[in-house]
Amino acid sequence: MTRGKIVIVALTQPLIAEASILLASYLYGVEYSDEQQTEAQQILKRFLHYQIATPFLARYDETYVGFIVLDWGFSTSKGLPVLRVQALYTLPAYREIGVASTLLSHAISLAKGKGANRLQLETDRENTPAKHLYAKFGFELLPEKEVYMLFL
Repeated sequence: MTRGKIVIVALTQPLIAEASILLASYLYGVEYSDEQQTEAQQILKRFLHYQIATPFLARYDETYVGFIVLDWGFSTSKGLPVLRVQALYTLPAYREIGVASTLLSHAISLAKGKGANRLQLETDRENTPAKHLYAKFGFELLPEKEVYMLFL
């Protein structure tokens, strides 16, 4: 498998069924139930409805094999846009062929095209492959930052 065959496309309504396979795998693991795939379809429909985050799919030949979810924010201190990676995923069988790199390159290109101040993301502490990927692209870990969340 080679990187040259990876194509990035925006999520659209006709792609929800195929994209739900990716999202269900991301959320529940590669062995998920029909109910979980249906739930993934509902989540994807909400992405399109609310239009506050943009999912992009990676297609390898004729198979959708990964996705990235992006949303825009704004840096008050810099007065410039900020692009955030909310999720980045590749099906396990297609890892190590450049899918995540291609998706991340797409995000970087979008951020540069809009004059963004930065592209930011977060990952779990134990996600070593993701950390290596981000370091390869020049992302810096900001140890003085902490993530706080209020779940509603």
